[in-house]
Amino acid sequence: MKKVLALFFLAAMLASAQNVSCLLSGTLQDSTGAVIPGAEIKLTAASTGFVRTTKTNSEGFFSFPDLTPATFTLAVSVPGFKSCSQTGIAIASGEQRSVGVVQLQLGGTAETISVTAEQAPVLSASGERAGVLTATELSEVALKGRDFMGAVSLLPGVVDLNEDRESPNVNSTASVYIMGGRDSHKNMTVDGVTNLDVGSTNAVTTMPSMDSVAELKVLMSNYAAEYGRNSGGTVTVITKGGQRQFHATGGWYHRHEQFCANNYFDNRNGVPRKAYRYNIFSYTLGGPVYIPGKFNADRSKLFFFLSQEFQEQLVTVASQTVRVPTALERAGDFSQTNDVNGRLVPVYDPLNGMRQFPNNAIPAGRLTRTGQNVLKLFPLPNFVDPMPSRLYQWNFIATPSYPYPRRTEIIRLDYSPQQNAQFYVRLSNNAAQYRPTWGSWVTGSVNFPLTRMIYLLPGDGGVLHSTFTLSPSMFNEFIFGVTRNVLRYYPETPEAVSRQATGIDIPQWYPQNNAGGLIPNMSFGSVSNAANPSMYNAAPNYTNSTTYSFVDNLSRVYGTHTLKFGFYVERSRKDQAATNPIRNRSGPSTAGAARGPADQCGVAARSRRETQGCFDVV
Repeated sequence: MKKVLALFFLAAMLASAQNVSCLLSGTLQDSTGAVIPGAEIKLTAASTGFVRTTKTNSEGFFSFPDLTPATFTLAVSVPGFKSCSQTGIAIASGEQRSVGVVQLQLGGTAETISVTAEQAPVLSASGERAGVLTATELSEVALKGRDFMGAVSLLPGVVDLNEDRESPNVNSTASVYIMGGRDSHKNMTVDGVTNLDVGSTNAVTTMPSMDSVAELKVLMSNYAAEYGRNSGGTVTVITKGGQRQFHATGGWYHRHEQFCANNYFDNRNGVPRKAYRYNIFSYTLGGPVYIPGKFNADRSKLFFFLSQEFQEQLVTVASQTVRVPTALERAGDFSQTNDVNGRLVPVYDPLNGMRQFPNNAIPAGRLTRTGQNVLKLFPLPNFVDPMPSRLYQWNFIATPSYPYPRRTEIIRLDYSPQQNAQFYVRLSNNAAQYRPTWGSWVTGSVNFPLTRMIYLLPGDGGVLHSTFTLSPSMFNEFIFGVTRNVLRYYPETPEAVSRQATGIDIPQWYPQNNAGGLIPNMSFGSVSNAANPSMYNAAPNYTNSTTYSFVDNLSRVYGTHTLKFGFYVERSRKDQAATNPIRNRSGPSTAGAARGPADQCGVAARSRRETQGCFDVV
C-alpha cells in the first residue's frame, strides 16, 4: 500500500487531476458523544436509486469521496439504536460537504428519526469560492436567448461582455472574465473533460444545449490544486442523466424582425429592417431501461437521457457602403468621376508623357483583358447617399443575410451493475454551418456580395466515467474523454472566384499551393471606400483538432481525514493550414504605371512595361 500511495503521490506532483465528483463525510456518535465504529452507512441517490455503502472507522468517521453530483438520502441502522435518515442532501460537482455529527438515539431499529437537510448549508469542508446554478435555476431565470453561459454573469465576481447570447455556439465562452482573470486563461470542462479548442482558448469544441445541463458551476478562487491547467477560473458543466421515472420535455422559441423597429440610419437611407429570425426546437427524453420481470425490474440500475436541439437562425450583418466602378468607368470614360470633394479625377496617359486623356476617357483599345475581367467581379452602383457631403464617397449599399443552422445532440447512459460500482457514458455531437458574406475572419477583407464562404464547424466528444469502492476506506474514480472539432471553409460559389472561370489568370509564384485555383487578393489605391474582393489568405482551409484526456483519482480515508491523489494526462493535436498568401502572382507590382482611377478600373496601356498595371496583387 505504501508503494501504491507513493506512486499516486508522484503522479499528483506531475499533473493535477480534474475533479467532477463530490464528497460527503461525517462522524457517527451516540447520545453521550462516544463514536460508533464499524457502523454501515448507506447513501442512496434520490433520482436513480443508485446505492453506495461504507463503514465508520475507529474514529466513527465516514466519507464518500467520489460521488456523482445528485441529491442523496443518508441512512444509518445500528442494533440497539433508533434508525436515522437524512434526506435532501444536494451536493454539487466538486463540492466537499460534511453532515457534521450524526447522533443515534437508544432504541429499536424499527424506530426511525428522519431529518431534512438544510437547503443552503455552510460548506465547512472546503474554502473555495464558487457559484452554482442548477438545471431548475437555469430554466427559471430570464435570459436573452438559449445560451446558458449568459447566466454566469449572475454570479458575483463574473463579468460577461459577450453580446452574442441569442443561442449557444462555439464562441459562447468568449469575453467571460472570472475574478479579473484574462478571458483566454479560463478553462471549461464538460463532465470532467476539458472542452476548449486547443488553438483558441476562447472557443469550445462542443456546446451543450440548456436542456441537457444538470449543473453549471464556476470556480472563482481558492479552489483545490486538482483544478489545474488554467489560472483564470474554471467553468464546469455536468450533463443530465436519466431517472427512475420517465420524463420528457419539448420547446419552440421564435424571433422575427416583425417584432423589432428599424434603426434611424437605415430608415434615413431607405433600407428595410434587417432580418432577425430564430427558430429553436428542442426536446429531451429520459428514464429507466428495463424489461419487466427480467432486467432492471426495480429500475435502479440502468438509465438513459437524450437531448436534441435544432437552431435555425438567419444572420444579418451590418450594412456596407462601398464604391464600385460605374458603367461609364468600366468603358474607360472617367468624365464623371469625382473624388470625395466633388473634384474631377484626371486620368493620365503613361505612353504620352503623362498627359491627361482627351475628355478624361481612355480608348477602348487600351483596356486589358485581365483588367476588364476584374471589373466583372463588382456589381453596378445601386445607391446615392442623400447627404450631399457623402455623394461621392460610395455608390453601393448592401445588407445581406445568410442562414446559420446548428444542431446539438447528447445521449447519456448511467449504469450501476452492483452496489459501490457506477458508470456513465456520455456522447455529444454538434453540427454548424456558417455562411457569411463578409464580417467574419473567414471572409477576409471582402466587403461586397462576392460569394458566401461556407464555414463548417462540426464537433463531437465522449466521456466514460467510473467510480468504485475498493474497500470501506479506499475509493477510485476514473475518467476517459475524447473531444474533437473540425473546421472547414471554402467558397459557396467557386466559379465566382475561380481564376479559370473569371479569366483573372495572371501568373502565380507557386500555383501548386493554390489548389482551389482562386483569384489573387487585390488592393486599390486612390479610391476611398473601394470594394475589396480579397478573401482570407488560407481559403480553402481544413483544420482538425483532437484531445484525449485521462483522469484517475484515488481516495483514502485515514482517521478523520480524506487523502486524495490523482493524475491528469491530456494529449492534444491540431492540424491547421497555414495562413500564408498562397495566391500571390509572380513578378513585382506595376500598378503605379498609370495614375488616377485607371489603376482600379481595368485600364492599362498596351506596353510590355504594364502587362499587369491595372491592379496591385498582394
